[in-house]
Amino acid sequence: EKEKEKEKEKAEVEFEDYEDFEDYEEYGGEDDEGDEEDNPDKWDGVSEFTIVKETTVTDDELVALYQSRFNDEEVDYSLITSVMSYIVGVSGPSDAVLVFLPGWHEILTLSSTLQDSGFTMPKFKILPLHSGVPAREQREVFLRPPSGARKIVLSTNIAETSVTIDDISFVIDSAKAKEKGYDPHLNTATLSAQWISLASLQQRAGRAGRCKAGVCFSLVSRQRNKSLRAFLESELLRTPLESLCILSKRLNLAQGGYESPTGIPAFLDKAIERPHPLAVKNAVETLVELGAITKEENDLTSLGVALGNLSVDVRMAKSVIFGLLLGVGGSLATLSVIGGSKDPFILPRPDQRRAAEQAKARCSAGSDSDHITLLNAVNGFEAAKRRGGAAQRFCGDNFLAYNSMQLLLDLKRTVAREVQSCGLPDPFKGGFVSRNEGNIGLIQAALIAGLYPNVVRRNMGEVNWSTALNRKTKIHVSSVNSIRGGLAGKCQRAEEWLVYGECVKGPSSFAMRNTTRLSSVLPILVCCGTFDMKPFELEPGVEDPAWCVVSVDAWVEYKVRREEGEALRKMRGKLEESFWRLVEGKEIDQSGLTDVVNALK
Repeated sequence: EKEKEKEKEKAEVEFEDYEDFEDYEEYGGEDDEGDEEDNPDKWDGVSEFTIVKETTVTDDELVALYQSRFNDEEVDYSLITSVMSYIVGVSGPSDAVLVFLPGWHEILTLSSTLQDSGFTMPKFKILPLHSGVPAREQREVFLRPPSGARKIVLSTNIAETSVTIDDISFVIDSAKAKEKGYDPHLNTATLSAQWISLASLQQRAGRAGRCKAGVCFSLVSRQRNKSLRAFLESELLRTPLESLCILSKRLNLAQGGYESPTGIPAFLDKAIERPHPLAVKNAVETLVELGAITKEENDLTSLGVALGNLSVDVRMAKSVIFGLLLGVGGSLATLSVIGGSKDPFILPRPDQRRAAEQAKARCSAGSDSDHITLLNAVNGFEAAKRRGGAAQRFCGDNFLAYNSMQLLLDLKRTVAREVQSCGLPDPFKGGFVSRNEGNIGLIQAALIAGLYPNVVRRNMGEVNWSTALNRKTKIHVSSVNSIRGGLAGKCQRAEEWLVYGECVKGPSSFAMRNTTRLSSVLPILVCCGTFDMKPFELEPGVEDPAWCVVSVDAWVEYKVRREEGEALRKMRGKLEESFWRLVEGKEIDQSGLTDVVNALK
């Protein structure tokens, strides 16, 4: 204010030397006989937020020099800090700053970098904004900071369209976002930081000055800007297509076989943005393996009709039906909605990380299973709600998001209605479909029956896990199996088997989410794939009549006694027969099924 007063007094003194205001504007308060270059206070007509180049180096050379020193595919925290310092120098504390970053890791890293650079209370209040942050902390970004403090919001693309923070004057855009995609060649999901589209770039710039004058600093070169996508690709190109294939069959939009002009590939080829042919092939093959469509004509089976009625992933939908057969229907119905929803565990602040890990470990109850951990969390939340007033405290003690937990309860009831619409029993009404609730062995068997071939193994001394295609992968750091440490280190047993919900390809490796360690290999031998039994040869041409080799898809192989191999074959036959009778609404012979279920327990 003092500087403004001085400028005003100076202007009034200078104004007296001119006949009218027009002369003053024309000469800018300058003596017409003076040298303009000698006056450093003269405004040159350029915005103070525009960089005035004082070098002969071209833009391309500057960009090339920058890229030779820093990989611009990554977030430049030093550059963001420098821009932040510039903003602080040219504006007041009431002008809040919004920084767009790809993900939670980048938010924590920048927050630490800023604090190390002096952006600390009481002059600065740094707030994270992420979907995994508790709702109470998310609401803080809308509140005014204490007098004299500047608010700095570090956000993912959640602030791009979902919210408006009215005191934001400046936006610093890293021009990157975490995008989930699908690689048809690897037949796996991908998750990595990508350059955003031009549409998103413009949308983010619009966050500055929504309710007051503002400026956006987009940290992207002009050359890079020209190569950005106009819009984000269609979801048809970024997700697996199994559910869409089933829907096209249910609506009679693709009635023919795979090679038919009226088949699934021909129908999807009509899309404005056509999916990759390999993505379509992968989806059809998956549905054939699940038993949802026939191999030759791709006609829907009775199982395919049932899977199409459930609003969950097709693999988990099959696990739900298997759960009904094995007597753990309620558990599998609950797990089916968890897999397709946001993780209910919130992202803790760095100082709360250990407490959050301990809470998740408590929910696991020593099960080595993300599925059981989430199941225990939902059941505990539901029990707390019945006690009245205890649900909020339960969520706080276990680092769970209340709204996410409530949504899961609602989705449970939706799945129960959908299961009944298929002519199947209500998974939560007790009786035959709930006779074995709480048995972890049967929950594992039902999971593997639907999720196969999402199975990995490792042997004594190995750290990484191997898929059927010998692809090396590891457990995601958010998994309870990574937190507890036992499965994150070297294998301490002769072999270990793990079933997972999703394997995601990151920038440098594959990581498995929603993992469960199998108590034994028996569920794979009984519930999965194509079973084969052949004689055991002591040497070429010489068989041992007492032993045989059993295998699943020529990958899982074991030498067993011949009577054990025959018992496995009969168990598979009885389980498959009972499963299809359940799907088709026929009566099940429970006497033979009981022996199989008892073995899987």
